[in-house]
Amino acid sequence: SWKLDVVGDRAHVAMHDEELLEAFARTEHDRVHDATGVNHGVAIELHLRETTNPDRLNGCGLLVINPPYQFEDQARLLSNAVLEGLGDHEPGAGTELIRLADE
Repeated sequence: SWKLDVVGDRAHVAMHDEELLEAFARTEHDRVHDATGVNHGVAIELHLRETTNPDRLNGCGLLVINPPYQFEDQARLLSNAVLEGLGDHEPGAGTELIRLADE
């Protein structure tokens, strides 16, 4: 299940299904590509634990369309630092950067 909240030019999506989350990110990337011609996007995911309990906040993510130069390297460093600060090293914890399309 998921819930979408939009405030100004930002959107917050609460999802508890990894496959649904990846499909949402790819759909939004395709929508922006069709409207603007931009064909580069990345999704950064941070998992605090395995996604076995949909009633808990298991992680978070960020979808960035047309990221700036060196964004991916910096995003990896920052997401790992956030995980180290927030995580309890539970099974399934980790970070991931997914390229939705190449430039």
